[in-house]
Amino acid sequence: MKVYEAVFKDDMEGVYALSVVENPAMEDMFIALSEDAHKIELATIDEEKRLLLGAALIPDKKVYRNVDGHEFFITFKAETIEQLAHSFSKNQNNNNSSLEHEVALNGMSVVENWIVEDSHKDKSSNYGKNYPVGTCVTMMIVDNDDIRKKVKNGEIKGFSIDALFGLTEVKINNQNNSVMTKQDFLDAFKVIFSETPKEEAVE
Repeated sequence: MKVYEAVFKDDMEGVYALSVVENPAMEDMFIALSEDAHKIELATIDEEKRLLLGAALIPDKKVYRNVDGHEFFITFKAETIEQLAHSFSKNQNNNNSSLEHEVALNGMSVVENWIVEDSHKDKSSNYGKNYPVGTCVTMMIVDNDDIRKKVKNGEIKGFSIDALFGLTEVKINNQNNSVMTKQDFLDAFKVIFSETPKEEAVE
């Protein structure tokens, strides 16, 4: 199966929203933060802080995609993840959120967003996480009562991104990259991450 590397350019939209989903493609289940930083609560929300923490993007992790029967993997280099994270903040998209990439949500805001520089000393390690260097970690405040209930019930477990960026094919044998032939697929591919394979539309 072919592997494509995400490519971000200044004229692309990048990450324009963060979605809460049942099956995050990064396979990282977020944790809810309580007032006691040493107490880890899985799939529960502290009534005081209402915060969720998890990985939005993990470098070099293969993410399965199926678009109109075209099966492939997408990976993100650490440099690209950093560019996407900075673009997300620069464009003030922190209040854009959705449920399963389909339903726009209110009362959801990204309050912290950072890149892991040291896996052992990163802030996320205080909550039992050990992310690779280059991971984009996100903390979101949840003032949406319906979403809080879904988290408590285990209906949603992690973060996923909505984004527009380019793709280049990774050639395993000679280590050279070649651009995908469909220009619209390269320049305007809407990434909708979900662990369950399904056909998706190209925007």
